Amino acid sequence: MDIRTCTINADEKPRLVSVHRQSSFTRKAASLKRFSFFASDSPTYSNGQVQINIVDYLSTCSEYITSNDNWKLQSIPSSWKEIMDTNNLNEELIDQQVAIWELIQTEHCFLSQLAVIKNVFIYCLDSLREANLLATKETNYYNIFGNVDELYFSHLCFWKKTLLPSLQKALLHHIPISLTDLVHRFPNCKELFSVHEEYCLSHNTNLQVLDKAMQNPEFKAYIKWCEARPECKRLHLKDFLAKPMQRITKYPLLLKAILKKTDNNDMKGQLIVIMVEMEKVVQSINLAVHHQEELEKVKEMARRITSYNMGDFPRGWDEFLHPYMQLDLTAPMVGIDTIHHRKLLLDGMLRYKDSFSKVDTCVFLFTDLLLITKLLKKGSEQLVIYKPPFRVDQLLLKEGSNPACFNVIYVSELRTPILWFNLRAASPHAASGWMKKIQQAQKQYVILTKKGRLSTSDASATHLSNGSETSLSTFDGKQSIL
Repeated sequence: MDIRTCTINADEKPRLVSVHRQSSFTRKAASLKRFSFFASDSPTYSNGQVQINIVDYLSTCSEYITSNDNWKLQSIPSSWKEIMDTNNLNEELIDQQVAIWELIQTEHCFLSQLAVIKNVFIYCLDSLREANLLATKETNYYNIFGNVDELYFSHLCFWKKTLLPSLQKALLHHIPISLTDLVHRFPNCKELFSVHEEYCLSHNTNLQVLDKAMQNPEFKAYIKWCEARPECKRLHLKDFLAKPMQRITKYPLLLKAILKKTDNNDMKGQLIVIMVEMEKVVQSINLAVHHQEELEKVKEMARRITSYNMGDFPRGWDEFLHPYMQLDLTAPMVGIDTIHHRKLLLDGMLRYKDSFSKVDTCVFLFTDLLLITKLLKKGSEQLVIYKPPFRVDQLLLKEGSNPACFNVIYVSELRTPILWFNLRAASPHAASGWMKKIQQAQKQYVILTKKGRLSTSDASATHLSNGSETSLSTFDGKQSIL
């Protein structure tokens, strides 16, 4: 097919591969299931009374993958120099064409890689599932690929609506690729590329699912067969799965390279607007991924806590106090807007000392809390909450007589002392680090609580400005509408 004259339907969604449409494949697969017995060393799967070889079954997919060109992108020139006569171009325009071609060529390569994921890996997985050759009781294999279909559709739209028309125009008339045409066609970055956020957020979990699935010999044989296909160009599945995360961070750099080679001030201004929008998309994704990583740390920490130390309470109080002994570290922080999540800032082993005891403890500093725990038993990773959580804004710090120690005084909301204890670190440097980190957490907590109060007051003001006549009053512990 000639890329210069092919028609474009930009609104056409990519067709999902269906094994039902491949009549010849279906007939071969059915024949294979009914009559074939294999002596190969490759993994086999028992389907009814017939033992089917996974690799031999997958070989029936080759016909579709090899002969069906519908899913394969049209090839583009290997260099921008093949499009036009470069002899009459000045140096500035040559540099600009090189930068523009880098955007076009790398997008074509990335879209081709997404197509391989869809039409080799996912297609073969569909085929195995329809033939009941790959059970999914323990593992949902589709979790491995995330929202690749959405990614593919978004980037196909970007290719067909923005890059391909500019490239076709240049090929047809043997002229330089028009930056003006490219910029005018450029899409809303947030709308088109926001699908990357969902993919990036699920990427680590997807890799964990893949590692677990690879323990299944049948699944491993399927992956190895796909990776050996020429379409994969010696890349492994994990290489393909990393491509979307790598690609989204490249756009600001590619646009910046074009900007550097552009002299027209009006065009520079339009490029800067696009580049800033793209940077915001990348920053938003990075922030979401960072928040998720922090949340996972807190969840992992919460899983290690098994119980609460009941030593300070009278015997027989366990049942009465049980509802109050559960600490949910993933719950919203008191007085702070819910857009902010609790983060683990620092943790380590510290020697706890007060007027009554000396204990080796595991101490955790969160955004809003200082949590002191101890090991459930020696050699265990499970923890018991040794002291009630201390809110960071209610801590007073004082250097100890030993440089490796520091004193902590916990005060009430009325700023009156409640208790005192001493924490000893492995070295004076470590003790100083703990004190500085706690002080930083205190300052940040004050800022966050102020923002939380402002957010609450703004919401109340908006509610009142809307003319609401409904209010709540508390009487004898009950709420009534006035």
